[in-house]
Amino acid sequence: MKLTETDRLLSKSEAEASRLDKLGSAKRTELLSRIDAAAYLGIKPQTLAVWSCNRRYGIPMVKIGRLAKYRLADLDAFIAARTIGGNAGSAADSG
Repeated sequence: MKLTETDRLLSKSEAEASRLDKLGSAKRTELLSRIDAAAYLGIKPQTLAVWSCNRRYGIPMVKIGRLAKYRLADLDAFIAARTIGGNAGSAADSG
């Protein structure tokens, strides 16, 4: 039986959801691969590699040989630093 493009995308989507589910239960100090870190941020691994190479956002990275690893706590800090509006802002932001 042939899989349609929709079936392939759903299967890929389910695999990604499973991977993100595992990340949700990970310890905050656990090191994530570039693929897992990119999935957590919702970007492509190549984008994360370019940001790292160009030092665009200064996301801390741990180099282990040729591998790039990211701490979940650092990714959360990156997200928090770029959160605009809502309750995430300081009192100075509100007026």
